Parts: sequence; C-alpha cells; structure tokens
Amino acid sequence: MHPQITTQVQLPYIYQTCAARPVRLFFGGNTTAGKYDRNILRDRYAMLTRREMLEIARAAFPEAEIHRPRDASAWLASADPHPFVLCETQHCMIPGERWLDALAKADFFLACPGVGMPLCHNLIEALAAGAVPILQYADYLPQPLEDGVNCLAFAEPAGLADAIRRATAMAPEQIRRLRENVRQYYDTYLAPGQFAKLLFTGTPRKTLLLNAYRVPR
Repeated sequence: MHPQITTQVQLPYIYQTCAARPVRLFFGGNTTAGKYDRNILRDRYAMLTRREMLEIARAAFPEAEIHRPRDASAWLASADPHPFVLCETQHCMIPGERWLDALAKADFFLACPGVGMPLCHNLIEALAAGAVPILQYADYLPQPLEDGVNCLAFAEPAGLADAIRRATAMAPEQIRRLRENVRQYYDTYLAPGQFAKLLFTGTPRKTLLLNAYRVPR
C-alpha cells in the first residue's frame, strides 16, 4: 500500500463479504494529463495508460450513469447507488484515512496503472477493502490473480470494455464469490505480516525485486 495510507488506517480492514455495495464500478485517483498518459506504459509494457483506461471506461456508460463527486464527505456518507463513480483527485480529494472506506463502497475497482509502471499501490488497497480489481497486469504479482476468480483481467482495449460489461451485468451471488476469493487472496499473501512469513519460509532461495526508480543514476 501507499505509505501514507498504512499510517492512517487500521489493517486488516474489516468488511462483510456478503454485504451489498452501492457502487458497481469505482475509480479514485490522480488523472493529470502529461503524467498519467506517458508513452512508457505503451512502449515498454504494451499496456494502457491510466487515462486510456478511463477513456474506455467512460465510453462504456451513458453520461448520466457516471457520478463524479465534488464533496468526498457527502459521497462517503451517501448510500445512493451508482453504476460508475469516477473520483478524480484534482476535483475531489478523498482523505487518506477514508480511502479504504471509499473502496469498500464498490463491487469493482478499475485498477489503473501508475505513472511509469503497471503495478500501482491502488491494486493492493482495493484488495484490502474487498473491491474486485479490473486490471491488465494480473500476472505481475508474485502469486498471479486469476480472471473470474479474484479479478477481471484483460489483455487489450477491447478486453477492458468486455470486462466492464461483465462487471455491470454480474449477479450479486457471483460478485459475492469473487469478493470472498479476494479476501482469501489478501489474507494469504498481502495482509500485515504475510510478506515476511512468505519471504522467510519455504524454499531457501528467493529472488526479491526492489523498486529503485528514485535512485540517482
């Protein structure tokens, strides 16, 4: 998770897998042009940028079905149902201590990439809150996520549009099963203490990849 989130929330986050959620699809985060549409994601990873993913998502819904909050507190307090909630940080800042609460309002989370790499901390935060991720990089985790089991995965732009259609048409019982699998995945691989346990147990030799992109070169 983002370090600022881990210092402001209690983990593991408590939620009921069987509880109905008012939002079918949610994205929250920064979408600044020139930052979240860099060519590196297309050129190096052959993946959609954040802004490209959101453009496809917006096209999948009538404009009247896209809710863009302007007051984070009012939206968090509301139980109004919405097919798609798009909360761009530039227009509506969700406080860090309420970020997991926001994710827990949604059945599905559009797990868009970060600035220069596919895997973003928002995926881990969504899993912690029981929001089923829709993503292009399911195999980037040490234990890959599985399409139709604990995520909705896609490989190309048309696949994203199809994943969104699957999410919007999905029956409550199917969503509940996905959420139960998300919880099981998080508890096994990502909950506090699990990384250290997996690192120091099992086979004696492991490869640990560190993100050193801020190191001067």
